Amino acid sequence: MPSFPTSRRLLTGTLAALVLCACTHTPPPPPQPLYRDISRQATATVLVAEPVTRLLKLKTDQGTTTWLRAGPEVRNFSQIKVGDKVTVTYNIAIAAQLTPKGATPIPQQLALDAYRTIPGQKPAGGVAAMTVETVTIQSVDTKENTVTFTRQDGTVDTAQVQSSEGRAFITGLKSGDQVDVAFSEALAISVDTPH
Repeated sequence: MPSFPTSRRLLTGTLAALVLCACTHTPPPPPQPLYRDISRQATATVLVAEPVTRLLKLKTDQGTTTWLRAGPEVRNFSQIKVGDKVTVTYNIAIAAQLTPKGATPIPQQLALDAYRTIPGQKPAGGVAAMTVETVTIQSVDTKENTVTFTRQDGTVDTAQVQSSEGRAFITGLKSGDQVDVAFSEALAISVDTPH
């Protein structure tokens, strides 16, 4: 067996230790981009249709009751009667990716959209909102599945992450990371009962 001088053995041992440390402390790869889209639809019967407040009390086919305020985008509200069947559709979508190094942050942008039926048609309407911006991660709690981030207007939000895709995404994040996020929500209501 060859014999190395003590200083050479020490240097070799130190280099080996550094290589092992570098291997064990290699940062995890950045998270893959996330896209999640959830849509829910329910059919319900109108129990109350209050024309002044535009409140609807609805009972779903499963027996759950809920109140819903129809905004001005729900044209022909006065045509809604007790006993009518309505369909309520709710959609939420999120896309997120780690901001590429050196990229300019996306300024906060908000887009709103609304639609409604023309006069004389069955009442229907919907509203949608989308926010796009780069946020800065403050902290990630993988036990509670939450992520706290600062928006460009300075507000700090904490989001509860429920999907497995979202949980996988936040495990690759750390404080100071910037993330490009697009978030949209849409709600639509239509009366199905013919008049």
